Amino acid sequence: MTQTILFLLLLAVEPVSSIKCFDLLDEFEKQKRSFSTESFDFTGHSTEGGTVTVYRHQKKSWLVIDILLYGEMGKVNTTYWVDKNLNFILARRSEFSYDKGIAEKEIKVSESTTYLCYTRNETLGYDSNRKELNASQTNEVKKTVERFFKDGTNGLKIVK
Repeated sequence: MTQTILFLLLLAVEPVSSIKCFDLLDEFEKQKRSFSTESFDFTGHSTEGGTVTVYRHQKKSWLVIDILLYGEMGKVNTTYWVDKNLNFILARRSEFSYDKGIAEKEIKVSESTTYLCYTRNETLGYDSNRKELNASQTNEVKKTVERFFKDGTNGLKIVK
């Protein structure tokens, strides 16, 4: 009896929130073309520049804000799913590093992707295989992702 209850508790706690977050990501990817967009230049952070794109859908209670920053030796793309008050629901951060300058021939690209799923009580981090990160890794990614959002949206008037 105790084992059964413990197993059911584990099922109830295990990634209900992460499943919801990843479902949101999948839903957006499938319906992306039906969203209206507004783009802004993301300047002053890289010599190569960047963009901030806001995706809206009149029937959705959330927005997607995609921040892309280019550099000579790589790029960073962080996508945020936020509610209408700009509270985080999900963030996906992909970092692309080049082994030599982008203008060179035959460059090799390495990619690293992490996810943050925000719930009422906690933030859960995941790697590119959607395996949970430990608390220390999650906190480090969270600091970086939230700082990048603040920098990328600073001064923008985002219509909700």
